[in-house]
Amino acid sequence: MFGIVLAVLLVVAVQVVLSGLRGRIVNSVQIRVPADYNTFQRQVTQRWIDVYGSPPFGAVGEQGVLPRPGARPRFGLLCPDRSVLVCLAANDVHRRHDLVLAERAEQLPPGVPVIVLHDASLPALRFAEQVRDGLAPRPVVNQLAPRAVLGKGAALRLRGPAPRPEELAAAPRNTLSQEEFDWLAGGWWSPVAALPPARLLALVDKAVDRIEQAIDPDRRRARAVGFLTWPT
Repeated sequence: MFGIVLAVLLVVAVQVVLSGLRGRIVNSVQIRVPADYNTFQRQVTQRWIDVYGSPPFGAVGEQGVLPRPGARPRFGLLCPDRSVLVCLAANDVHRRHDLVLAERAEQLPPGVPVIVLHDASLPALRFAEQVRDGLAPRPVVNQLAPRAVLGKGAALRLRGPAPRPEELAAAPRNTLSQEEFDWLAGGWWSPVAALPPARLLALVDKAVDRIEQAIDPDRRRARAVGFLTWPT
């Protein structure tokens, strides 16, 4: 009996030690995607098409032309990751919000507010800052901030080499908390293309709502009163 109790206590102690070490191990190793996109497309997606004659049901190819903008678009959406734009187009986001989907800033219509979708990474944050400066004074809302993936169990977090000192010096510190800066300084990042479609669509909806509140004083006043609130 004493031996069984001792064995149980030993197992519990080992589990406690391993739990403590797991966080240290994860925070100290590099976490990379095992295959780049081109390799995955060649070995998996293209192989599927060769065998079955068409892409998997519901899959959308990225080689197609993005939807043409309407006559008077209300917003522009800029994202350097084409797969994200294809996902948004497949879900009719451009029609629902009357926006233009663009891979490059020069493809954006003049004068309209802009939403920037990007990775949660140092290079992407610098890209968003350059876009904001280049498009001023029109409103620019950038998504995705590191805070959106910090502490989120389902978010894909990858780790590469730590940024060089000059890269950290160029980080937009005025928009980052200390926790976010430390996370990025450790080499961590999260690709926007890894977001589930529902989360991606919610980001766009939220950005559109933020812009509309910023440019429409009546909408700001209505939000301050509250939905179905009795006037006083």
